[in-house]
Amino acid sequence: MPESVPKNALSSPSLDALQRWFQAATTHPGGITAGAQSAPAVDAIPATTVDEIVCRSSRQSAEERVAVYAQAYWARLLECLREEFPVLRATVGEEAFDGLAVGYLIAHPSTSYTLGRLSETFPEYLRSTIAADSGVDPFSELVVDLARLERAANDVFDASGGETLGFLTVQQLDRVAPEQRGALNLALLPTVRLLSFHTNVNDFFTAMRTSAESAPTPEICRTFVALTRRDYIVRRLSLTEMQYELLTAIATGQSLSDALRIVCERQTSSQIETIAAAEPVDSETLRTWFADWARVGIFAALEP
Repeated sequence: MPESVPKNALSSPSLDALQRWFQAATTHPGGITAGAQSAPAVDAIPATTVDEIVCRSSRQSAEERVAVYAQAYWARLLECLREEFPVLRATVGEEAFDGLAVGYLIAHPSTSYTLGRLSETFPEYLRSTIAADSGVDPFSELVVDLARLERAANDVFDASGGETLGFLTVQQLDRVAPEQRGALNLALLPTVRLLSFHTNVNDFFTAMRTSAESAPTPEICRTFVALTRRDYIVRRLSLTEMQYELLTAIATGQSLSDALRIVCERQTSSQIETIAAAEPVDSETLRTWFADWARVGIFAALEP
């Protein structure tokens, strides 16, 4: 049985118009009918039904034929989210994750040429839909923190890093005279993310990567993590609050001595005395911190 001819087939819309119409029809979160009647579709080709653009087949209507591509498009987006958040998916379960992901895709349709930006606002969406309804609930907060951690890891993997830009080495640090170290302006690599969380998400994440049975109970507690990449492997480093604040100050362009001063000013007076006595700029404690951070790839190489 031959395929029927669309009503306006003789008008021969341009390839560009057909492509814009097809994109609007297949990517609309409301379905094919809503997509074909949307402003971008009508602007491309002023038709009111799919049958005016696409031929039906012996077994499928025009809308059913286009729906095949729409279903593949949305399935691909869902699969991308599944792949990007494996620990979050394992934590909440497949069905619950898919429900959250589909809700997110409907509320925040993809608008970028790259799928790398698909999940940019997924953590904020989870907070608005889960944490906001549950209040300060450890599990809900953990869900949001997991989304933030896995999303940040994805950013770190894609960013330009020390593999091409160069890493600061321990040897470079040691060559700086002790009296000059306070004036150092260290630069964090584009692959570094400094994160503050509401839960024990890093310990939970580590345990879930090994065995879900060994995962600790979600707890409300402030924790700090640095993400970086070395040899194209994303690495997670637990930080104390002081380490987090020190690296954050350095990231804003502060010299080492100014960054230490800022951190100390945020402590209580008793803590300031302790820090000043035990951790001066050239102390062994600080040297150990910076040596460890250099090894995992936190800082860019020093200028000659």
